[in-house]
Amino acid sequence: MFTLYAALALVGGTLLLCQVVMTLLGLGGDFDGDFDVDADMDLDFDAGDADPGDAGAGDHEHGHGGHGSFVSALSLRALTAAATFAGLAGLIGSELQWAFWITGGAAAFAGLAGLLAVSWVMGQLHKLGADGTVNTDGVAGCYGTVYVRVPGERAGLGKVQLEYAGRTVEMAATTDGPELPSGTPIIVREVTGPDTADVAAI
Repeated sequence: MFTLYAALALVGGTLLLCQVVMTLLGLGGDFDGDFDVDADMDLDFDAGDADPGDAGAGDHEHGHGGHGSFVSALSLRALTAAATFAGLAGLIGSELQWAFWITGGAAAFAGLAGLLAVSWVMGQLHKLGADGTVNTDGVAGCYGTVYVRVPGERAGLGKVQLEYAGRTVEMAATTDGPELPSGTPIIVREVTGPDTADVAAI
């Protein structure tokens, strides 16, 4: 068992270090991206084997699987942390000459704790990213200034900066009137797209 624990700690620790380095280099998404693709392929295969009468259930499970806590916990990053902590706990127990079942229990507990901890941290980071996305549906009536020249008569797109929800929001903009040079004070008349507004000079 000592060899198993050492292998878990070595492989898990190496992968964890690689993930940290690649994250610092801006390449950290590749690890989880590859695993998520494999998970989606497995879900599609299972749905394909289901009986026709169960198609709705299969679609339901597939639609929610990517967002479920169980699938989220099975990211490569979380599994790597679990292997690392389990291996380290097993090595400590072996060095201290704990009983076999105590060492195994400690390794299992440490692995589960590592998996849940990393999954929770990643979930919180995901929430922070989601909360940081401003919903611009309510910007109609807001004031701002032209950031990039807005062509007149809807001849093209410019950009405007608005003060909305306590922060500065940048949106693409069109106008029905004459051209709006940079720095022109404007008001948003309506939202015409996910990140596009129709504006007018004040």
